[in-house]
Amino acid sequence: MNSKRSTLPILTPTSPFLVALCVAFTLIGCRHADRDKIVRKAPLHTPTNIHSVEKLPDNFKRVVVLPCHHFPEDELLMDYADTVFRQELGKKRVFEPVFIDRTELRSMVGKTQLTPQEKLPENFLTRLLAKHPDVDGVMFLEIFGYRAYKPLSLGIRGRLVDLRSGDFIWAIDETFDAGNASVIAAAEDFQRRDQVTNFSRHSHGSVLSSPRVFTKYVADATFGTLPTR
Repeated sequence: MNSKRSTLPILTPTSPFLVALCVAFTLIGCRHADRDKIVRKAPLHTPTNIHSVEKLPDNFKRVVVLPCHHFPEDELLMDYADTVFRQELGKKRVFEPVFIDRTELRSMVGKTQLTPQEKLPENFLTRLLAKHPDVDGVMFLEIFGYRAYKPLSLGIRGRLVDLRSGDFIWAIDETFDAGNASVIAAAEDFQRRDQVTNFSRHSHGSVLSSPRVFTKYVADATFGTLPTR
């Protein structure tokens, strides 16, 4: 009987394949170490492209919050973006949010999302106040520059309008790019502050690899710039 010999390479300490594999792992480890050094030295990213009043008016207490806008409309992205931004805004307790979902918005203006970058539908504010007569303001949120692969990236535009005067109380136009060391440092700091356990890290992913967790960081940083009372 003829026995078949294994065609697998025999790995010895001097095997070219094994040497190359060790060199590759060493280089990867060095790159991670270099990245960690850069991130440790980086200042935490702070949004800068902001317009905000110093304090919210005393009578500014209830705000209609519209669904997030994104072009082209991405149902999967919008579903979790709406949820995450609403959760993080609620944690700030700056004012009482009145959330409008896409179905209600469509019944009002025939659209599921609006952006202040373009002209608002005719009589939008009149219809809004007819359904929610005791609100003081309206918040628009728009997502742009979304990148769901590493390095993650998410841009956010936000507008908070006083319905009495029509003035902007707050506005932001900021990109959070995880290719930037300061954004990495801030995102990881948020994850530590958010008390993400090892179990939930395993379940939901790192802030730098999970689009949903990264969006939580972006929402927290965005609403952290809102004026207080």
